[in-house]
Formats: sequence, structure tokens, C-alpha cells
Amino acid sequence: MIAIPSLTHSLFLFFIGYVGYHQDFTIANFTRDVNDYNRAILTATEKKQFSLKDKITKQRLFDLLQKSELYKNPELRITDIALMLGTNRTYISRIVNEEMQTNFCDWVNSFRVEYVKRIMKNPEFNSLSMLQIAEMSGFSSLSAFYRVFKAKEGIAPGEYRGEK
Repeated sequence: MIAIPSLTHSLFLFFIGYVGYHQDFTIANFTRDVNDYNRAILTATEKKQFSLKDKITKQRLFDLLQKSELYKNPELRITDIALMLGTNRTYISRIVNEEMQTNFCDWVNSFRVEYVKRIMKNPEFNSLSMLQIAEMSGFSSLSAFYRVFKAKEGIAPGEYRGEK
């Protein structure tokens, strides 16, 4: 009777020793695991920093176009904006495409359309022709102005002006 518990206990101790002996736990494995963990933390930190940089640049993009009114320039290119912000055109394009869900031309044209709407609401500018308004707001041609305005607002600029 006493032999059964001691035999069970002996087998249990033997099993623990056997598993411990065959476990692959070396200093090289430990070092590799620590390095993998550190790399994972570093990658997560870099992603946070990259996201913060995107937000800062997105805000700088808005400020640059709104405050400087760069959208009034009909020759405005994405490379011009990139040079002003000290980055490359691919980075600016990625921010506009991914963050703002549009392309650069449509994004700039939305600023232009908002400016046109402000002009049309202001009685001081009632004497201006559509061509003058288009040129003031940065559109390269009257047809481009009509096409973009109608696409963004759903009505022609003349109709919009008549409603206001």
C-alpha cells in the first residue's frame, strides 16, 4: 500500500525532470526572444510617431492652402506644396488620398468652390462676370470652373448666384 503513493510520486518527479531536461532553453533563445520583443515595441512606437507626423502635416496642408490662399493659383501643383512643406510629392499625395479620401486636384478644387460661394454671397462682387470669378478663384478656364462647380454643388454657378 505504501509503495503505490511513493511510486506515483517518483514517476511524477521523474516526468518533471525529463521535461525540464529536454526543454530547449538557452541564453541564445532568451536573447532572441528579448530582441523580438524590443523590435515589436519599437515598431509600435514608430507607427505612433508616423501617425502624429501625418496629423501635423495634414493640418499644415490645410493651413497652407487656406491662410495663404494658394488655391487661387491656377498653376498650383502638388510638387509646389511638397516643396513648401519640405517633403516629397508622394507623401503629400498619400495624405490627401488616404486621410481626405480624394485626389489632390479635387481637394484644391473644393477650396476654390468654397471661395466662389463666399464671393457670390458678397454683394460687393455682384458686378463680376463668371469669367472674372473663375479667374479670381484659381480656375484655369471658364469651362473647368463650370464643370467643377456643377460637380461639387449639383447646380451651375449662374443658378447658384441667382438663388443667393
